[in-house]
This record gives sequence, structure tokens and C-alpha cells, in this order.
Amino acid sequence: MSKPNDTEHRAEIIAALRDFADQIESDPTIPTPDPGSIHVWSFLMRSEGTQSERFAAVHTFAEAHGATVRITDKDDRQAAAHFGPIELTVHAFGDEQPAPQPRVVTRADDAALITA
Repeated sequence: MSKPNDTEHRAEIIAALRDFADQIESDPTIPTPDPGSIHVWSFLMRSEGTQSERFAAVHTFAEAHGATVRITDKDDRQAAAHFGPIELTVHAFGDEQPAPQPRVVTRADDAALITA
């Protein structure tokens, strides 16, 4: 799974965020963004590692940032953390799409992390 540790890709994102901040700071023609509407998503796709690796990455993110892991209606895993007014959601896609069952899950009781 390369996305979380892809140094070059991360550097591009960091540079873009810094440029965005500089633009908002220096260009008065840009309206002030609504602090309740700044959302950034990090998607861990099915092609990136195993389902267990993707789900574990969401749990690791959540544990590091005091967030809750939620199981979506498509049995994916996601967690959101706030950095000031910016909300970052890490979303890992599951291998299958069972019937909808959204709920909260911890690493200890996440059956999808248990390997055979």
C-alpha cells in the first residue's frame, strides 16, 4: 500500500496546501472560506494493499488523532479528525459491498482485521 507513505505525492499535496493558504492570505478578492466547510478526503482504494491493511490504516489514523472509526453503509471504514477548521476524513474501501449496516467499530472488535 503506497499512498500513506508516498513521499513525492505527499510533497505535492503539502506544496498545494501552502500555496492555497498563501493565496487566501494575499489575495483579498478570494472570499474567506467558510470554516465549517473545509473538507479533505484521503481515499484508500481497493487497489492499495489488502482490505486489512487499508482498514488498519484508518484505525491507526483514528488512534493518532482521537477519532472514531465508523463502518459505512457499504462496509467501508472511515475516520475524521479536525485540524483547526479543516476536517480530514480517511476512507478505506472494503473488498465487498454487503447490505447497509453503518455503525461504530474499534480495532479490537473489527472482524475485518482478523486474518485467517
